[in-house]
Amino acid sequence: MEQYKPFIKELIKFYYEDLGNSAGGHFHIVLDDGNIEDGHVWFCQERAEENNDTFGMFLGQVLRMFTEDEREEMYEKDWWGMR
Repeated sequence: MEQYKPFIKELIKFYYEDLGNSAGGHFHIVLDDGNIEDGHVWFCQERAEENNDTFGMFLGQVLRMFTEDEREEMYEKDWWGMR
């Protein structure tokens, strides 16, 4: 998953725009609300798995490659300019 880190902005944008998750999908509490802690990412990934959201499961794996500090910084910079 480490090799996908440079593409996180594109992956998040794809999740929102191309997969119809305009409200953040199963990752709403992370992507929209800024709950970037590991436990929140795990929670969202589990919801994605329960709902057969395979891209969400993948996105969660990539997000977990970042430290909480890195995720917080990305959130504060709007991930990719959505907010």
